[in-house]
Amino acid sequence: MRVYDFKEHARWEHFEGKGWQIKDTLPELAIEVWTYFSGWGSRKNEDPPKFVTHVSGSIKGIYLSLTWEEAKDMHQRVVEELARGIAE
Repeated sequence: MRVYDFKEHARWEHFEGKGWQIKDTLPELAIEVWTYFSGWGSRKNEDPPKFVTHVSGSIKGIYLSLTWEEAKDMHQRVVEELARGIAE
């Protein structure tokens, strides 16, 4: 059984160039794609903290990944798919 103390947020380095963060901006579509480690587990079940890929702006979406490798791949795929939509 996993127990998370939701009053205590996990602290991670998240400054640019360090830690778990990637950010891309697509000004042509007014979209920002940001991937980061949330540090929070789920309050509804025993899911562990996850990496979040968040799309904001004119298109919105959230994608969850369990590992940093999966998160980097998801971020790249989202950016490529959005950029491909610009080219078409």
